[in-house]
Amino acid sequence: MKKSILLIAVSMMLSFGMFAQKIQIQNASNYSRNNDLVRAMESIEAATTNAETSEDCKAWYLKGTILLKLDDMYSMVEMAKPGMTENELNKAYAPFNSLAPNSALKPNSKKSITMEDGSKGKRAAYLYDVIVLFGPDGKLIEASEPTNGKYKDINILNEAKLAFDKSIKIGTEEEFVTNSKINLNVVSQRYYNVGVNKYQNKKYLEAADKFESCYDMSKDYFGIIDSTSLELVNNSIRMYMQECLNASDTAAFLNACELGRSKFPQDVYFILSEANIYLAKNEPAKVVQYLEEAMKMVSDNPDIYYAVGVNYAALGSTDKAIAAYQKALELNPNYFDACYNLAAIYVNTGNDMYTEANNLPLDAQEKYNELKKQADNMYNLATPYLEKAYSLNNTEINVLRTLKDIYVRMQKFDDLKRINEILNNIESE
Repeated sequence: MKKSILLIAVSMMLSFGMFAQKIQIQNASNYSRNNDLVRAMESIEAATTNAETSEDCKAWYLKGTILLKLDDMYSMVEMAKPGMTENELNKAYAPFNSLAPNSALKPNSKKSITMEDGSKGKRAAYLYDVIVLFGPDGKLIEASEPTNGKYKDINILNEAKLAFDKSIKIGTEEEFVTNSKINLNVVSQRYYNVGVNKYQNKKYLEAADKFESCYDMSKDYFGIIDSTSLELVNNSIRMYMQECLNASDTAAFLNACELGRSKFPQDVYFILSEANIYLAKNEPAKVVQYLEEAMKMVSDNPDIYYAVGVNYAALGSTDKAIAAYQKALELNPNYFDACYNLAAIYVNTGNDMYTEANNLPLDAQEKYNELKKQADNMYNLATPYLEKAYSLNNTEINVLRTLKDIYVRMQKFDDLKRINEILNNIESE
């Protein structure tokens, strides 16, 4: 008999414990309905951390909604800028007016107060017990909220997302599952709005993070590819990179490039941006490293091949430079710089051969003839590219002077006469 009584007592205690935690969920609901967010959070945290109700679908749904209200409350405090009038603030608070959307939100109560200096001011209590003080001139002095920033640094939107997600996964009550899905869309939209705000305030990396969260939620929860948010992630990183350039902060710029590459591995912009930094630092080996990566991604861009050619030339890799310039011209036959630089390689190589030949002793005639023959071959290779370069830009006098030197050395007098006439006409103008 005693054993039965004991079992009944234990059973009653367990039931009472469960009942007590269910009461916490109901309390949280009531406090939230009355916008008493301090006690609402205390109650819902007690419920979601207790073993008896930690898997309650409604509890996690409520936690998400309370967190969204906290997010509203902190936003209201941030929007209350010193110097605003009451009417200006009421209009700014319009998005929080659930009873009359887009209409000014007036305070729940107002009363006159005496300021520390003895002057008369006004204390206005808004939604969520946000308290705003106005001075004797009617201008806003400060705003406060009842949590004193207790939850401001917990990444409220992410916590709300996790709470709604938990409610959906528990999935025992269809009403809360459905409403949690609806509220996940609200969280996603808020991420986007925060991103826009951060972007407008030039906090570009923070903006990128929020836009990415919006994109991830659209994809993960709704199966939607939000290309707009994704583009804004990309653009935010690019804007931050520009700020780094303006501030001459190379290290931060390169870190941003790496961030961009990790998010957008197929976007050649970030690779080329890194290459440009090393180009400015005169590190051609690094430049080539990045440009070769870029070539694998964008095989039809003549500018990339041209840049590769320039840097291979700087490294003394003549054959690779020639191949890169030739590819650039294959993609764009009218690429003046590629024409000119390719010709320059052949001309410089020929000049070096002539210099070597002229430095030979008089009895090395055979070697001299061989070097001269090779040099002339280089000039013959350069000539069509120089002529093409001139046809693309007939005011580039360096092209004409190089052609003149070649025709003198190769004794092509008809061509020399033609070039001299062109030069005379240009110089007489």
